[in-house]
Parts: sequence; C-alpha cells; structure tokens
Amino acid sequence: MSETFRFAADELLRLYLGAESAVECAEFLDFLVENHALPVIEKSLRGKFYSSENNGFYLSEADFEDLCGESCLKLVEKLVAMRNGENAKPIRDFNAYAAVVAFNVWNESLSEGAPNRKS
Repeated sequence: MSETFRFAADELLRLYLGAESAVECAEFLDFLVENHALPVIEKSLRGKFYSSENNGFYLSEADFEDLCGESCLKLVEKLVAMRNGENAKPIRDFNAYAAVVAFNVWNESLSEGAPNRKS
C-alpha cells in the first residue's frame, strides 16, 4: 500500500470499488478520504468560512471542523453505498464531487442556522 501515494483520486476510487479484501478496501478508502477528499473539503469550506465572517455571519473553528467532519461522513456514506451496489450513479470526478459535498453541507448548515440566509 506504500505505492498508494502515486495514484490520482479517480484511480484510487476505482481501486477502492474493485478491492477484493476488506483490509485493502479500508486502506484505499482511508487514503482516498484523508489525502484527497479532506484537503478539497477544507479548501472549499475555508473559502465559505472566511467569506461568511466578512458578511457578519460568524462560525467558530469548531464549527468549521464539524462541517469538514460532516462532509467526510457524507462522502464515505456515498462511497460505501457505491461499493455495496446501492448507488448506481457513478462519481466521474472525485475531487469535484468532494467539493460539491462540502458546499451542500455548508448550505444545509446555513439553512438550519439561519433559514432566511443564502450562501
């Protein structure tokens, strides 16, 4: 698995979906989320986070971490569903998908905290 760092996110996704052993599957999933999805999610949310502070909508660093965690959770749920054959819609660009998940979590948090506010 030490060779994993050489794979792009979309290739790792393919390897994860095709992994034969549970150990291999877990390793691909962990690497995919930690090294590809999380940086994209953090970057996506960080831009929203700082923009919202300038518009008078304050979120703490703990809120930011919660949003990152929620985004990762939703992404992992999608990946597990894909692996189990529960979700036929493929992910064509993993990094773009991770960013969309982060934006959706951001928008959900805004609508829960301030229903009249839009991103």
